[in-house]
Amino acid sequence: MGSWRELNSYLDSATPNSVSFALEVKKLLNLQIHMNHKLKIGVVGLRMGKEHIDGYLTHPNTEIQAICAKEIEKLESIGNQYGIDARYESYEEMIAKEKLDIVSIATPNRFHKDMTILALDQGIHVLCEKPIGMNAEEAIAMHRKSEETGKRLMVNYSYRFIPQSVAIKQRIDAGLVGDIYSASCHWLRNISGFSQFGGWFGNKSMSGGGVLIDIGVHCLDKVLWLMDFPEIDSVTASTHDYVCQKVAKESGLSFDVEDTVEALVKFKNNANLMFQVSWAANISESNLIEYRLLGQKEGILEQNINQGYTFNAQTFYESNGISYTLGIDHVSPKLCPTSMYYFVDAIINDKPHMANGSEAVKVMQLIDAIYKSAETGKQICFN
Repeated sequence: MGSWRELNSYLDSATPNSVSFALEVKKLLNLQIHMNHKLKIGVVGLRMGKEHIDGYLTHPNTEIQAICAKEIEKLESIGNQYGIDARYESYEEMIAKEKLDIVSIATPNRFHKDMTILALDQGIHVLCEKPIGMNAEEAIAMHRKSEETGKRLMVNYSYRFIPQSVAIKQRIDAGLVGDIYSASCHWLRNISGFSQFGGWFGNKSMSGGGVLIDIGVHCLDKVLWLMDFPEIDSVTASTHDYVCQKVAKESGLSFDVEDTVEALVKFKNNANLMFQVSWAANISESNLIEYRLLGQKEGILEQNINQGYTFNAQTFYESNGISYTLGIDHVSPKLCPTSMYYFVDAIINDKPHMANGSEAVKVMQLIDAIYKSAETGKQICFN
């Protein structure tokens, strides 16, 4: 054998009687290859993409090989800051010229599908910013391409990696909370914190929607994940654009998406989810985030601290006439890496990863149903 990779190819042709042994050797071989070879990363879109770069650099087996953006100043400043020489204005050129293992897609939503499919076709794993695409149809196409090529597709549902959320998920999976029969999530910002006028977030042709597909997707994904993705029975929803539309007109700027959404989601296991998100609520807080889960054994509350992006969480239960409140005070950093570290680690160790294409499709199907219910004024039933 001339190299590790030639041995890998040889093992692929193992006879049926030796397949089990070959698979085990191949798994160890892949681990050895990755341990001796840093995964080469490409990042397209450098606003959110900068966070991706920082996330990858927490893993010792990664190298930021190339970056891509239309904004020349951003390309130069990020390239200089991180010492990245390979800089592209064309995504297609970056994919063609650089031998990448992973590409992070952090562009406006409109480009997610085509960029993802191109990378997967070239044998590159993809970490895509949320939402996976503009709608469920795009999500399905991306997921199918991942399965067809055998390359990984993960969506950056970063709020799953918040320490308190990790602890809550462990508690639920351990059976301590019991079956969850009711959930609610609220993410409300007031108008002073809204800065999307004139940008692509307020342009439906670029984003696919407004607050629902922007921050609402995080809420829906996290609750579905915590509840282990129960089958959806029906959705009733409404959307509004009163506040932002008024301000946009006064400012002479374009805005054609919703700024507020409410929905009631009923599941086939008889559980319910009450959901509310807004970019521009008339509230005193600049940023209010809260999740509540009611289980048969315990209740859970997670909320942001001081209107920011750190969180606390508590569980509540009653035993023998006594009520208890349990705070989640500390979670080991090893249990809550960045999404990027987690994705790289899954690839290196050949482990399944969460936030995959299948889960992202379910989230987008729910978002599509919310939009359809709001548009038609009717309850949308799932078959």
